[in-house]
Amino acid sequence: MAEPNALLQAHHAAWTTLFNLPKFSDCREHIRHGLVLYDPAVHHSQTFAFGDHDPGVCCRIHDATSLWMLGYSDQAVTRVGEAVELASSLKHPPSLMIALAFACFVHEWRGDLRQTANYAARLSTIAGQTRWTPVAGIMSASARIEKQDRTAVTEIRACIDQLRATGQHMRRPYYLALLSDAHRRLGGLDEALVAIDEAFADILITGERRWEAELHRLRGEILVLSSNGDTTAAETLLKKALHVAREQEAKSLELRAAASLVRLYSAQGHRAKGQDLLAPVYGWFTEGLETRDLKEAGALLLGKAVS
Repeated sequence: MAEPNALLQAHHAAWTTLFNLPKFSDCREHIRHGLVLYDPAVHHSQTFAFGDHDPGVCCRIHDATSLWMLGYSDQAVTRVGEAVELASSLKHPPSLMIALAFACFVHEWRGDLRQTANYAARLSTIAGQTRWTPVAGIMSASARIEKQDRTAVTEIRACIDQLRATGQHMRRPYYLALLSDAHRRLGGLDEALVAIDEAFADILITGERRWEAELHRLRGEILVLSSNGDTTAAETLLKKALHVAREQEAKSLELRAAASLVRLYSAQGHRAKGQDLLAPVYGWFTEGLETRDLKEAGALLLGKAVS
């Protein structure tokens, strides 16, 4: 039988790897074992032997983000809150920084920009000159984009460049997706496409595919808005996004792709076609019904315009 401390670290390595492949259900199976095995009084010392963050915190943040991807948005909030609480109790700043960063991610995905900004501010106060400083900047700026704050785009770009300068590729496709969407919202469609191209280049380097579906979706939406309005290419990309999300069991990203297809089909006069596609995806969800994505999907099914 494996020694318990070594077994926890084996599961730790497995859940972080599977999350990035991504294989979210398999990731959660290793997380389940981690939650059972972890005892902060015993295992917090592993932080200093195997990395820079507590394994119990890591377990909870990856559970939270996997839960969101799999379509369980409310459970994701609960779990990431547990991670922040645990990290705070340990009085270990690096563990608290990673917990706060992942709290930013979960709340941004849910469309709760107030909470995103709050967690980003907390992260910024303790990040100092660590690798989490540009992450705090990205998340803080992303929370201001819907207010048409043009300085936010510059800040996101500068923080991504700071990450690149230090050789950090992890999660950069997601950050570049935020940059692309920021450019799109402010009318910079060419810049938005450049950011998407950058993100796909990063995927080729790292193999980190968990934001791939969203990148295809964003590119499709940008093409719809572009001067030539290439709806055929846009439809192909949105269908690709839907396929990748389903392949990865990323129900939350599947919902976004289906909603984008409804908007495209509605503009072409085929609203019923899009609604038939979206309805079963929307109907699958049992929680997170007040989040931005599900509220927008519900409005689309009712035939209401959503920007």
